[in-house]
Amino acid sequence: GSWSNDIRLTTDSQFDQRPSIAQTKDGRVWIVWSSNRNNRQMDLFFRTYDGTTWSNDTILFNDSDTSCQQFYPLGCDDTGADIVQDRDGSIRVFWSRFLPVQSIGLLGEIFTIESTDNGLTFSTVNQQRLTSNDESDIGPAVFSFKDTRLRVFWTRPSSGLPGVVDILYMKSDPVFT
Repeated sequence: GSWSNDIRLTTDSQFDQRPSIAQTKDGRVWIVWSSNRNNRQMDLFFRTYDGTTWSNDTILFNDSDTSCQQFYPLGCDDTGADIVQDRDGSIRVFWSRFLPVQSIGLLGEIFTIESTDNGLTFSTVNQQRLTSNDESDIGPAVFSFKDTRLRVFWTRPSSGLPGVVDILYMKSDPVFT
């Protein structure tokens, strides 16, 4: 088939990168991405499309993680988001947060956050760290399988094998209905 010309969705003067999209049960299309607005660390933003118009750019949550202050005064870098809606209707976003590790620097870990009110709010109370290790976990991709479980996939350098990167995954438990 044929394609339209490109259409600019964001207009911020800083980096807007790594978009991911999903459609929710109500028909809205969601896009999440990373941006370093206001010359600060990378934060996660989203917009929705109702079939007619796009909503405004909205920050997913305010990062208040103080562990990164030696690198970034306002929080940690959050990048590479992916979005999915559970079968119970919760909207979940997965991403890599770059956290400081003593004597190593910054390493990515996989986090998730959920909205239980159809995307009206994404509370940091509902934020969960999924990985914690001495290698950098980045690039999460999530999918809702027919067995009603979510599976999130990501990459990690292979321990002890320089230059080798593996793909790992985990599945949700309990099963979301």
